[in-house]
Amino acid sequence: MEKHIRTTKHVVKAGSGASCARPIQNFFTNSKDLSVIRAETLFAEFLVEHNLPLACSDHAGKLFRKMFPDSAVAAKYGSARTKTACIVESLADFDAKRIVCAMKNGPFAMATDGSNDIGAVKLYPICVRYFDAQLGKVMCMMQSLQECTEASTGDNIFRILHNILWQNCIGFAADNASVMSGKNKGVASFLRQKVPSIYIVGCACHLMHLAAGKAASSLSVKVDELLIDVYYYLDKSSSRKQHLEQFQKLHAIDVHKILKHVSVRWLSIGICLTRLLEQRPALTPATPQPVLCPRT
Repeated sequence: MEKHIRTTKHVVKAGSGASCARPIQNFFTNSKDLSVIRAETLFAEFLVEHNLPLACSDHAGKLFRKMFPDSAVAAKYGSARTKTACIVESLADFDAKRIVCAMKNGPFAMATDGSNDIGAVKLYPICVRYFDAQLGKVMCMMQSLQECTEASTGDNIFRILHNILWQNCIGFAADNASVMSGKNKGVASFLRQKVPSIYIVGCACHLMHLAAGKAASSLSVKVDELLIDVYYYLDKSSSRKQHLEQFQKLHAIDVHKILKHVSVRWLSIGICLTRLLEQRPALTPATPQPVLCPRT
């Protein structure tokens, strides 16, 4: 391993990774073709929008030249992962500055929620809703993605929101958990100390989910357990799925999958129960007819 690290090829390859720190202007010093710049920027936005790896851009130039051999723009296209990463970083900085500028010059509302407890660090995306005077419409954008490395208490969550311009904040939306909406130590209590006129909005879907869960628990049958049992009975068996499909066709029912109920998904139980009732004739065995004894 140490011998490989000292080779010239490895040193050159490792040093190329530092090029992402270069300003984006370095990539366009000799280029005056705005059509090529526009194409490279649009493709970088395409990768981000569809959550594709930036490594895809390593093959984009060759692919475009094969797809469009007569295009002058494709012939000059030359944005691999390094250049694409710099374009994405520049676009992100531009959008962040534009959002902060709108937050400084006008009212806005914000919302946040924590990621699942699957690691030591929880992520809190901060979404803001504001009016964009240039576009003439209300925009909803993610302003930043904050990390919380400590316990997810109301105080700690409020601290990671330190860069928010509170003087223009008119509303805050979050779920109805006590850590968010609590009157004493929730994030809402710290927000009211900062901005007394702020309007706190709870999550309607969260309330509906809790109400649906309470209503289902009062039934004689555990609906959620039934949905989970039926799903896992069919999940890992191709033979059972084939038999189910045969009964679906026999009863002239649409061939649909049995959905998986997950308690943390908003109103998942309603969607899964509707699908189960739709497929009930194929899942329920036919009631045997009584055998009548012949009269002697």
